[in-house]
Amino acid sequence: MIEIYTRPSKPYSKLAKAIFESRGLSFEEYDIDDRRIYQEMLERTRGAKTAPQIFIDDKHVGDYDDLVAETISGRLDERLGIEQEIYSENWDLAVIGAGPAGVNAGLYAARRGLKTLLLATNMGGQMLGAGNVENYPGEHSIQGDELMETFWHQLLNYDIEIKLGEKVKGLTRDDKHVILGLAGGKKLTVKAVIVATGSKYRKLNVQGEQRFTGNGIHHCVICEGDKYAGQPVAVVGGGNSGMEAALDLAELGCQVKLIDIHDKLGGEDILVEKVHEKPEITVYSEASIGRILGEEIVEAVELKDLNTGHQETIDVNAVFTKIGLVPNTDFLEGVLELNDRGEIIIDDENRTSLEGVWAAGDVTNIRDKQIIVAAAEGAKAALRVNEVL
Repeated sequence: MIEIYTRPSKPYSKLAKAIFESRGLSFEEYDIDDRRIYQEMLERTRGAKTAPQIFIDDKHVGDYDDLVAETISGRLDERLGIEQEIYSENWDLAVIGAGPAGVNAGLYAARRGLKTLLLATNMGGQMLGAGNVENYPGEHSIQGDELMETFWHQLLNYDIEIKLGEKVKGLTRDDKHVILGLAGGKKLTVKAVIVATGSKYRKLNVQGEQRFTGNGIHHCVICEGDKYAGQPVAVVGGGNSGMEAALDLAELGCQVKLIDIHDKLGGEDILVEKVHEKPEITVYSEASIGRILGEEIVEAVELKDLNTGHQETIDVNAVFTKIGLVPNTDFLEGVLELNDRGEIIIDDENRTSLEGVWAAGDVTNIRDKQIIVAAAEGAKAALRVNEVL
C-alpha cells in the first residue's frame, strides 16, 4: 500500500504523485492542510514537517528527494515488486525529459503510432517554478505547475510508456540504433531519440550559496515562498522570471529586495510597471550580491553597488535566484555538437549532429525560451522523427 502525505497544490507533492502515476500505481493521499492529518504525519515520521512524505507498506520512504533517489537506484521498483520490461523491448522512439517539450514530443509521437518511451528524473522542468503564466493561449492566468499538470494528465491518456525517476547518463550509436546508458549500468536500444532535458538554474557562485542552498536559498517561489510570508526576502535577477518572483512574494506580504546588475529592469513592460507599482518591492539596480550571511539560517546579504563599489548589508531571510539557465547537456559533451553556452545545436528540422538523435526545447540553441515555443518544438521534433521512421 502506498500512502502520500501531501499539500495537493504544491509542486513537490504533484511530482511525487506523478512518479507513481507513471508506473500505473494507485495510492492513498492525505492532505496535511487538515490539522489532524498533519499531526498524524508528524507522529508517523517522527517530526518531518514538510510534504510530501511517502510510506510504502507502512514503512517510511521519506520526502520527494528520497523518493527520487529510491527510484533512480531501482530500490523503489524492488519495494513494489515491479519487473521492468522496458530494457528488452524494441522502441521506435525514446524521449528524454518531461517538461513542455518532452511531454508534447511524447504526445505527438504516440498520436502517430510510434512505440514511444518517455524517460525523465521528474515531471515538469522549469514550469514548476514559472509562477503565474499569462501568455499561454487558452489560459488567461494560470500557475506554471498547474499548466504543466494539465499537459501531464493529457499525456497519460495516450499509449506511451512513461518512466519517471530514470536518469540517462550517456548516449552512443551503432550501425542501426541509438543506445542509451541509464543509471545502474542498464542500457536501452532505440531507433530514434528526442533530447528534451531542458535547463537548470544558474548559480550565483558567491560565499554562502552552497551552505544555504535549500535552506534559505531557493529558485522556486511557488514551491518555497509561503515559508517566508510576511518576511524580508531578496530576489536576484531583473528579467521576466525575477520580476514574476518578486510580484508573487509581494502577494505573500514579503518585503522584497529585487537585485539586478543592469541599470533598468528587463523583460516585458507590463511586468516592469507592476513591479514599480508595488510598495513592497524595492529595486536595487546595477548591484550584485557579494556574500550571503547567516549562522544557521540566511540572515542578510552583502550588496555591492557596481558603479561606486560601495557595500551595504541588507537583512533578508531568504534569497531567490533568477539569473538565467544552464542547459542540461552534461551527459552529451563529446557526443553531440554544442555551442559555447552548452546548448545542443539543431537544424530547422530539430536534427542534431548525431544520426537518429533530435532535440527540442530550452536545451537547444533556439533563441526564444518560452513554454509555448518549447511545446511547439517538441511537437515539431516528433513529426520529423515520424517522417524518418
